[in-house]
Amino acid sequence: MRENERLKKLLQLSSDRSDYITTAKVIARDPTNWFQTLWINKGEKDGVVKDMVAVASAGPVGRVHRLFNGGAGIILITDVNSSVAVRLQSSRIEGILEGRGDNACYLKYISKEVSVAVGEKLLTSGLDGIYPAGLLIGYVSDVKKEGEEMFQEIEVSPMQDLSTVEEVAILKK
Repeated sequence: MRENERLKKLLQLSSDRSDYITTAKVIARDPTNWFQTLWINKGEKDGVVKDMVAVASAGPVGRVHRLFNGGAGIILITDVNSSVAVRLQSSRIEGILEGRGDNACYLKYISKEVSVAVGEKLLTSGLDGIYPAGLLIGYVSDVKKEGEEMFQEIEVSPMQDLSTVEEVAILKK
């Protein structure tokens, strides 16, 4: 039943979006703790190209970083090498979402003068030229303003539980 629900959401996404390319099944995950990546069963022969975005039923998962004829590697938004241009939903302030290497991210470059509340949602801004604008990507889970730094330390939890992803829709940039 849950698989049916996930697939229905992906099917709805494919009919709602003009940038939809294909739906792919997750066939592997990086076995080490060094990288936050997963592998899908669609690649070049299916129209997938580098830097296309992988989206699951609850939100963005990552982007294509390795490409083969019959498969592709997706670098997750939680990987330390990942960055996404985002916007806070209520204040419209822009920042960069960077992976932490575990199951969370940091929102960078938000001034201490800006009020950010735990629970506030983040959307992709589209300003990075990779992720399309307007995708709900995560929510603020912790905010710290202490220290001498110019910016707040903001922790973000992804909307999609990345450890449970079994299928993704691929969107062109």
